[in-house]
Amino acid sequence: MLLGKGRAVAAILALLLICWGISSQPVVGQPPWLAPVEEQDPVWSYATGGDVQAVAISADGSYVVAGSYDNLIYFFNKDNNAPLWGYDTGDYVGSVAISADGNFVVAGGGSDNVYLFTRGGTLLWSYRAESAITSVDISENGDYLVAGDWGNVYLFRKENSTPLWNYRVRDYNPQSSVKAVAISAEDDVLAAITGENVYFFSRSSSTPQWNYEVKGDIRSIALSADGNHLAVASWKENGKVHFFDTSSSTPLWESLVWGVQLVDLSADGNYLVAGKFDVYSFDTATAAQLWSYEPWGLVESVTISADGSYLAIGTFAAEQGLVYAFEKNSSGPLWRYQAGGTVNSVAVSADGRYLAAGSDDDEVYLFTTAFQKPSEAEIWLLVLGVSAVAIVIVTCLVLLKRKQGASAKSPKSRTSTMTPLSLMHIAIEFSSKPL
Repeated sequence: MLLGKGRAVAAILALLLICWGISSQPVVGQPPWLAPVEEQDPVWSYATGGDVQAVAISADGSYVVAGSYDNLIYFFNKDNNAPLWGYDTGDYVGSVAISADGNFVVAGGGSDNVYLFTRGGTLLWSYRAESAITSVDISENGDYLVAGDWGNVYLFRKENSTPLWNYRVRDYNPQSSVKAVAISAEDDVLAAITGENVYFFSRSSSTPQWNYEVKGDIRSIALSADGNHLAVASWKENGKVHFFDTSSSTPLWESLVWGVQLVDLSADGNYLVAGKFDVYSFDTATAAQLWSYEPWGLVESVTISADGSYLAIGTFAAEQGLVYAFEKNSSGPLWRYQAGGTVNSVAVSADGRYLAAGSDDDEVYLFTTAFQKPSEAEIWLLVLGVSAVAIVIVTCLVLLKRKQGASAKSPKSRTSTMTPLSLMHIAIEFSSKPL
């Protein structure tokens, strides 16, 4: 009897799971962004006084830095949304970077200054450039940092605010300003982009080893950890990804990607993410597009973990924004979160466990857990929990059957029916009895 009841309960649970699975599948023919996606809440968020333009996160996710249009640099520990410290630069902060261990922070923006801080918030030095700082980056160990303004690329050692060298690009104009800079994790090479040119440098010289003219508005750049591979996104032919072996100025391959403006690379250079209208994942060894996904809105920021396992994007759509998280092998988002404005910047920790984001709703966000698959122990706890519920239900059914049988033998008894209330009473009665 009990075995039969157990099978019935198992069948009901299986049917419920199947129904849930069917309901969660996208309708054939509908846009991907209309398909059901799990909504995820941040671990915490922090309201700044202006649009958050840039975020960065340490390798293990322990520390987050953000730059805002309220002129402040913010520094956080992952365990708390209260900033450990803040610094007022006097103008907007448009670019930030952090060393892998979180010990050094570099930032720049409208004040025309490059700033270097310790993790504790001590300003080691600042350097006044010729114009607004458009981009900054720092090596993995924090020993070297690079910055760009409207017309120059600057290289620094952390010990001194005097640049080791600077390279001047063309006269100031929107097409020649330095739009982005990058330095390899191993700090021996660096790269920069202007509107139509890619420049690649050795740390030892301000003379570029090579430059490549794209003849299309370049928007984004990424370097592998060892500096052997480089990727850029441009508006050439309405959107193109260019992938280089840095020993040559001739791209290894190029791929037409409609409207692409953003790229990022895994540390080993094996995986590439790109986006604007859609988000695309590439295997760089074969130039094969692994998958693509059409999010809600335009892609405004992309990031990929150092190990390439996870990637994330930030979008803009109808005066709001969304953060999406993906595994590298699937175009279906793990989850998404709706922010109150354009998600200008996203950054993922090296192992993909933590994700930081900054938005035009003035918020800094930190996400976790969804990047982590349930552990074996957690899966077994879930199985045991479901099994315990099933046992209680079966026991209640058996006890109810016995009561009905006893009532049937009494001439004064009435026919009993099973209701949720009766099940609850039986469960309470059963739980109160000693085992």
